[in-house]
Amino acid sequence: MQAEATLATTEPKKITPMMRQWQGIKAQHPDTILLFRMGDFYEVFGEDAQIVARECEITLTSRDKSTNATQMAGVPYHAAERYIAHLVGKGYRCAICDQVEDPKLARGLVKREVVRVLSPGTLLEDSYLSSVGASKSNNFLAALSCDKTLTHFGLSLVDVSTGEFLTGEISGQKSVVSEQKSSDANSSACAPVQSSIVNPQSSIDQTPQNADESSTRFAAIREELLRFAPSEILVPQALRECAAFWQMLQSLEMRATPFDAHGFDSSRQKLLNHFRTMSLRGFGIEEMPLAQDAAALVLDYLRETHLGSVGHIRRLGVLAQNEWMLLDNATRRNLELVQSLRDGSSKGTLFNLLDETRTGAGARLLRKWILQPLLSKSRIENRQDAVTELLADTLLRGDVRDLLKQISDIERLVSRAVTGQGNARDLVALRNALQTLPALQTALTSTRSRAIETVKSHLQPAPELTQLLSEAIADEPPAILTDGGMIRAGYDSELEEIRTAARAGKTWVAQLEESERVRTGIKNLKVGFNNVFGYYIEISKANSASVPPEYTRKQTTANAERYITDDLKKQEVVILGAQDRINERERALFEIVRVQVVECASPLLDTARALAHLDVYAGFAEVASRRDYARPEVVEDAENANRVLDIRGGRHPVVEVASREAFVPNDCVMDSETQQVLIITGPNASGKSTFLRQVALIALMAQIGSFVPAKSARISLLDRIFTRVGAQDDLATGQSTFTVEMNETANILNNATPQSLVILDEVGRGTSTYDGLSIAWAVAEFLHERGPKTLFATHYHHLNELEEKLPRAKNYRIAVKEDGEHIIFLRRIIRGGTDKSFGIQVARLAGLPESVVSRSKELLEIFSREKLRGVDVETSSVTTNITSSTRRDGAHSLFDEANVVVETHPVVESLKTLDVDNLTPMEAILKLQELRKAALQN
Repeated sequence: MQAEATLATTEPKKITPMMRQWQGIKAQHPDTILLFRMGDFYEVFGEDAQIVARECEITLTSRDKSTNATQMAGVPYHAAERYIAHLVGKGYRCAICDQVEDPKLARGLVKREVVRVLSPGTLLEDSYLSSVGASKSNNFLAALSCDKTLTHFGLSLVDVSTGEFLTGEISGQKSVVSEQKSSDANSSACAPVQSSIVNPQSSIDQTPQNADESSTRFAAIREELLRFAPSEILVPQALRECAAFWQMLQSLEMRATPFDAHGFDSSRQKLLNHFRTMSLRGFGIEEMPLAQDAAALVLDYLRETHLGSVGHIRRLGVLAQNEWMLLDNATRRNLELVQSLRDGSSKGTLFNLLDETRTGAGARLLRKWILQPLLSKSRIENRQDAVTELLADTLLRGDVRDLLKQISDIERLVSRAVTGQGNARDLVALRNALQTLPALQTALTSTRSRAIETVKSHLQPAPELTQLLSEAIADEPPAILTDGGMIRAGYDSELEEIRTAARAGKTWVAQLEESERVRTGIKNLKVGFNNVFGYYIEISKANSASVPPEYTRKQTTANAERYITDDLKKQEVVILGAQDRINERERALFEIVRVQVVECASPLLDTARALAHLDVYAGFAEVASRRDYARPEVVEDAENANRVLDIRGGRHPVVEVASREAFVPNDCVMDSETQQVLIITGPNASGKSTFLRQVALIALMAQIGSFVPAKSARISLLDRIFTRVGAQDDLATGQSTFTVEMNETANILNNATPQSLVILDEVGRGTSTYDGLSIAWAVAEFLHERGPKTLFATHYHHLNELEEKLPRAKNYRIAVKEDGEHIIFLRRIIRGGTDKSFGIQVARLAGLPESVVSRSKELLEIFSREKLRGVDVETSSVTTNITSSTRRDGAHSLFDEANVVVETHPVVESLKTLDVDNLTPMEAILKLQELRKAALQN
């Protein structure tokens, strides 16, 4: 932003002291909307005002009408949170510049400072978090670092609202440029880009010389960013100079903030200073310099935006990819794990279905588990044991869930207290949560599962802090700290003395009104108060002749006169002085209590994390009870063992709930010796895609510790789940549907292992029939040899022949009942292939006009006859033999086949025209199949 430029045209002598103050503060925050506190309003000026007026739909104005007038806009301070939340939700940074001294005591201009910078990745308050969609998910701030060749990266993530802090190193795919020897070892491997993303409307005009570079070199870091979906990404100079990186980042539509390290300390020293340790070995990153750089960058940014308040971030976890199943973006999207394909919300997702949590921390943990299925059988079974115990004891589960519902989001309450952003209501919510813990501990007394025992060991009720909060903080304190009434009556003797004096003064004023009415004889005399004149005596003009001489007239209104007296002004000083002293004392006492919360932050955050685990276990048990889910058996195969995926009576968890008709369960039995590749055929809309997705979801649910929608399930641990389901043009990167499809397929073929599950739906449909069939055939052969369990749904019926050629390929189909020209989908997966697509029948079910359906049927007959003659209907001029006429009623008649010549012996004619010498093996197989069918029909 160029807010200063707006003022540059103004003559220096005309700039007021206040605007000069604004100008100096704005210069320190050039890429941030500066909200400048002036009395009861936050004002914004220049380009800031234009943005706020546009985004918040408020009036844009100016102080004068001159040519060089500075544009301005303002919002009331008590409503500012709503406007700030809207701006941050749009991706803007906002700096809160407050008055940091009492205007009554100020000599000259009131001192103002930026007390906080809000950006999408640094939010704490619930209203702000809701604006970026983080009510039930983490709100991560990410930071990146890289080596000189841009082939290895550091990635750090922090959720300042919960204190979660992660860092690690990621190896990218080497580009051709980086592998070439260069005379300058320190030269950048990417073309520089000068522009930077500083607001949501920014765009990158430059593109890398190699259009595929952003999708290859940065593939690994791209997947991690998509997995964690940070609200904001800190980008250092080295990456800002790489156009290919910017292209990748732009395609993600994530907020990027240019930011570089501050100060002279090394990254390692910054981390040591923050955690107050002698080494980073305890965090597992001593030998990870890039991870250290990214983590230090995060801390620098948080200190800058929160003015040093990051004391609650006391843990640092390592991004260990080998602990969790890696789910690429295509799989997360296609399975609709946490985000719907329709509108991007959580409605209709696996997360939405499983979310029976009662706490914010529990919902965040559930989301994390869904995106990070475990690879450890023992950890999975620990979770399952906890779910089993809570499922078996209905009363215990109900008690636990009822108690959890009374517990507020301790993680975020503590984080706000530590950063100085919390209010008295946050402390009341924390107190209520802590008071619930003893009852929860009692309820869990008889539990025996290891996971719940771990939960119990981390529950720390903090009785001393609970007592302090109970004694010090009022039951219903105000939301704003300066409003008074935060501290409970009787807690502090000094405060009570001041309150007594204030009450005495207010009592004197209340009695004054009655005594003066009697003394003066003026029955409608009133004693009032306003912020401008303080206390006053109001008398109607009709009674002005009866006003005592000791009254001093202060103000005239339309129907009355207002007066003051010496005694009234003395009491006003007492009352107002007492109120100021009350607010000052309450704020001091509140700060003492807040410090006690800060000192207990670590055990409180431990308690919050334990409660989140318990919440998810209880939620899993509740879903299993309601939906009749079964505990899956997880198998940890020995090397070269027969890997199984045996699901009996499986159901799609989401479709089952949403469907208005009874869901038809299906079995899926696969292994690495006899049924590794399943070719599934059947009409559109018959349930193929649902079946594929339900198998993948059941396998994933098993590895997060949940029970599954099936009668029984026995599943070998999967290292990855791949999906190639549906496709659409990727306009952001200029890729067609077919290109997207092939990119996703290539990723599967290059990364699938014998421990993987591969879901393929209609591979090859984005191109011509023979090209698509050839690709699908070759992909199936490749996966058969590679070894992953593969479900392959297709309309290419020729793929059914793979069963005869590949020993571990088997054919299955969706059962369909034919009733004349109509079909009924039975939704049942049965053994065997099919050569019928029922396309026209499905079109009729979809509601196409009957005339179109009839026309399609006759066109199909003609195309079939031409095909029997050996004519390729895709490339020939067969349509010239098709004519149509118009009936008298104006509608098209059926096809006129007078010009269509059908030979007496189509098989013989086809053989005569067959160019045997130029047939490929695949074409020969297809042609032989066609001739065989024709011979049988004739």
